[in-house]
Amino acid sequence: MPITARKVLQFVGRTARELVVDTAWPLASTGPMKESRERLLALRDSYHGQPGLVIGNGPSINGQNLGRMTDFVSIAANAFFLKSDSIGAHPTFLTVEDPLPAEDNKERLKAYSGAIKIAPWDLRGTLGDSSDYIYCNFWRTYAPFAGSRFPFYSDDFARRVFWGGTVLYMNIQLASYLGCNPIYLIGVDLTYHIPSSAKIEGNIITSTEDDPNHFDATYFGAGKRWHLPETERMQRCIYFAYEHLRERGIPLINATAGGNLHGLPRADFDTI
Repeated sequence: MPITARKVLQFVGRTARELVVDTAWPLASTGPMKESRERLLALRDSYHGQPGLVIGNGPSINGQNLGRMTDFVSIAANAFFLKSDSIGAHPTFLTVEDPLPAEDNKERLKAYSGAIKIAPWDLRGTLGDSSDYIYCNFWRTYAPFAGSRFPFYSDDFARRVFWGGTVLYMNIQLASYLGCNPIYLIGVDLTYHIPSSAKIEGNIITSTEDDPNHFDATYFGAGKRWHLPETERMQRCIYFAYEHLRERGIPLINATAGGNLHGLPRADFDTI
């Protein structure tokens, strides 16, 4: 898609804001920034050696026994509250990193209880401060500067977290920071269909009908906004996380039922 002057200015502005936050983050001595940093520091290795479960939102999870997520340190994302409603169970953590689902689901996200909620600092204006929200120093705009080294991976979630084209990348970084070992993935289908009725402006899609790509038809249903899916980038980032964690002795295992994620060892979720 064409790069306009407006997009360049937006990128420069966002990068400048991220640099300001990154500088202030370790220095904050009072206020919400210090509080979030200290709460993240307290989570380091807090689940050392326990199995982690990073839950994607693909339709494949409808065929898996999600009641088992209580056997793991579980990390879900975005509108997983829809699944919690139907199964009556909550993940250990619920995250959101994309501004669009954060804005479109902000009231449900604010009201959701039963999980520790984590989001990037730049979404604080959308989600607000509450006792169960922890914010992190999240870098969205580093990719053009990283070049062939993209993506980066953070082993220190309390200091800085890196974007990787999908909230799953943030959640894998969180799982390893918590000390989880091994880490399992489910619901990572990496299959998307954009309905012909969808309205597309730039890289933003606005749905006008049911969502065929997630576990619930209302997930990105009529009126909800989402970004054009870049499955190759998602694949690249998740595989990078796999290689990075393998070097640290932490297996990252794909327990998705089917799906198009390649390169990771697989396991049957029902038997792990």
